Amino acid sequence: MGPASFLQGGKIPPYKGEGGSPRLSLTSDVLDHRKCQRKYGLYKVRGFEASAPTAEFVGTFAHRSMEKAWREAREGSPPDQARMISIMEAIRNQLVYEEKRKPHSWNAVLKSGWQVMRMHATLLQRGLYDSLIDMERRLRYSHDDYVLEGVIDAIFDSGESVMLWDWKAANDPRRVLNKDAATERSRNYNQRVMADYSLQLRVYHHLYERTVGRAPDECRIVFLGEIPVKHPPLKKRNLTEAWADMDAEPLSDAEWDTFEGGSADPSTPGLFYTVSTESNEIGVAMEEFHDEALRILAAREVDEWCAPEQDCLPDRQTCLDCDFRKSCPALKEVS
Repeated sequence: MGPASFLQGGKIPPYKGEGGSPRLSLTSDVLDHRKCQRKYGLYKVRGFEASAPTAEFVGTFAHRSMEKAWREAREGSPPDQARMISIMEAIRNQLVYEEKRKPHSWNAVLKSGWQVMRMHATLLQRGLYDSLIDMERRLRYSHDDYVLEGVIDAIFDSGESVMLWDWKAANDPRRVLNKDAATERSRNYNQRVMADYSLQLRVYHHLYERTVGRAPDECRIVFLGEIPVKHPPLKKRNLTEAWADMDAEPLSDAEWDTFEGGSADPSTPGLFYTVSTESNEIGVAMEEFHDEALRILAAREVDEWCAPEQDCLPDRQTCLDCDFRKSCPALKEVS
């Protein structure tokens, strides 16, 4: 039926909408849903704004700072400490004034900045920027029911081996697992976190191999929160002054070797956690991810977000950061 037919009173053909597959982020959808379904649904799906999530602010701040440092290093001008402070202050301003984010604790941002500076100095001294070929590489995987999106924080290719790294601004959960005084709730939560990190890196391994055609030789979590720094409180100083008060020296060879030596040991917390990526483990991870994705899609259909069971509660800080904790039925059962 041509345009003239409409002018002559012809019927307009029915419109058939074509819906695209929903996109699921490995971190902001799948891992957040695994941490707490109720919190995920209220913030991510229903769109409530968190009042002041320090962990999210610090994580974004650290990721963007590391990426900017790498980009300048790749262009031939590796930032010195003064330039790193300028980079971090610009990112802080962007988060606060443009994106309207603000953490509860500026001391956490202060400490993260020092750790970012030491990590940058270490990568520079050890020549690792020479093999760091990309940061924030976005990869997609299409399934009949959804599209998976994953962002690999850092990809190293020396020509002989390929490494995938994922930055975490937090401390290593293995540190909590090794504490005799840790509560059962804390142990359960941190064991789940380690399982989630393993799932994340195994899915990245799968996405990278599908996209590039080569399996990575190593997949590693980097806990920037484990980098040792002196941490006097901010008090009346501003962040740029406080960052400049520390000489951001690279990690020593002894520190680096110690961290690398214990990276795959479940009883040794530290800077690195190297995830085992045997083929059967990759297959199990993809099945586990698929099951979680379908649970998210089913919950979205009915907009129902249940509180976690008692043996699956997040850690105490995650609950304290939630603006809906006072109405959470799961927390009412916690003595």
